[in-house]
Amino acid sequence: MKKLFSTIILSIFFAFLAFGQREYISIGLGPSLGIPVANKNFSYYFKNGIGGSSQANFGVSKLGSITINVLYVSIGAKRLPVTGNGSLKIIKVGYKTYFLNSRIFVGADAGIAKYGSGSSHFVIGGNAGYSFKISQKSYIDLFPSYNQIFGTGNNRMWLFTNILYRISLTKNKTNTHKGK
Repeated sequence: MKKLFSTIILSIFFAFLAFGQREYISIGLGPSLGIPVANKNFSYYFKNGIGGSSQANFGVSKLGSITINVLYVSIGAKRLPVTGNGSLKIIKVGYKTYFLNSRIFVGADAGIAKYGSGSSHFVIGGNAGYSFKISQKSYIDLFPSYNQIFGTGNNRMWLFTNILYRISLTKNKTNTHKGK
């Protein structure tokens, strides 16, 4: 619980820091598909998961932004002795940047992950993706995200495929960045 509280406080701190810049603010929401990877035992016992994610972006420079990511994925068991369904909840704070005014971006983040009602664990992740422009203030972001959850026993690794519908909340129309 202390880790979750610390992550929330850190998220709020970064949000106010980024908001003070008033460069760019956007929010996104969409579906996610989670695939357990790189751990033979973990992917042997668990099915792929499906859920949703949201992301807030707070611009701190012309090409970069502080991100707050929240993810929920429902996962199921596929082999005994693991039975029943469960869930994975992740909250992360990170940084995202675009390449040279293109719509291609990369990011890295860290935070807290929790399986079902179990204990919380530290998670780190990285992603790369592309922003498809829909209108002047709306985009669809398509990006895979690799996440490693540290805990007791086996480390759990997930590859998430995310599709976010993102809208800009800023009125600044002088921003020339294509990805934003």
